[in-house]
Amino acid sequence: MTARRIRVDQVVREEITVATLLTWTYLRQKADVMSAKPLHLPEGEGDEDPPQGWSKDGCVLLARANRLGEIIPTTAHAQRPALHPDAEIVHDLVVELSRTDPLGAMLLVRHGQAGEAPPQGGVTPHPEPVTRLRDGREEIVEDASLPGTSHLERRRNPKAKGGGSVWVEVPHCYCPITYWPPLAEVEESRLEYRVWRRALTTIANRLPQLRRWDVRGIGAAEAQN
Repeated sequence: MTARRIRVDQVVREEITVATLLTWTYLRQKADVMSAKPLHLPEGEGDEDPPQGWSKDGCVLLARANRLGEIIPTTAHAQRPALHPDAEIVHDLVVELSRTDPLGAMLLVRHGQAGEAPPQGGVTPHPEPVTRLRDGREEIVEDASLPGTSHLERRRNPKAKGGGSVWVEVPHCYCPITYWPPLAEVEESRLEYRVWRRALTTIANRLPQLRRWDVRGIGAAEAQN
């Protein structure tokens, strides 16, 4: 009796979070450049040079080299003519998201390219004294005053004969403070993180089953209030 060979193809997918998937899509696969599918952004938003598609004849490369006045060696031999299907699916979802949430989509691409999440703005601003330059040296401001924060005192008048006195307004001085990091900067950072994570959640809810990746979780902590 002749034994038969039975081949069973098993697809083993790798586990990944949505945040890491975005990094793979834009940092490793460069899906925004390779797909030639730009985001739908309001006029004036986005990078100075819009993403360009993959070009077999190197027209994009030559145009940029001519504009920069530089000679750039070709890397055509190392170029990838097609995206991984998973990266194309992810980028298509981000492009579609940009129709309703352009800021969120832009943040997904930007931080995917950087390979890191935006800061959560979890640092608590702490007060610092305000400083100023005087005679080339930095000093703490200690003599600030506000209108109406003063009192009257009788003081000796050196110009009066016989030791007369006059009423003098004495301001209530104080040391003004500022906060570092600035309160507006911390709030802006927290807002950016919330928008970025919301966009991640939207992509996670729309992702179909991928070929290579088994998506498990967002990969980003809850936003801080």
